Amino acid sequence: KLADGSWLVSRQGDGASADWRVKEFNLMDLAWFTIDMESIIEGRAVLLPDLSDVAEIGYTDLMPGGQSNACSRLDWIEVYAYLVK
Repeated sequence: KLADGSWLVSRQGDGASADWRVKEFNLMDLAWFTIDMESIIEGRAVLLPDLSDVAEIGYTDLMPGGQSNACSRLDWIEVYAYLVK
């Protein structure tokens, strides 16, 4: 969630795995899109989003869940950034 209240989502993904693993995503390398937070539907592309003032972060797989084989499991998120004053 950006400081202006709008939300963005990326298309970066990580495939299935038989075991836990660590994955890093470089935010500058991601393609960003608007997202409607009421319907959780991806919208138009945002070519150069201003990520200098991010209010909230999160995770979505943009799909309804299913049994164990169709779920997403996330153990932790670490964010490294400069404090905005």
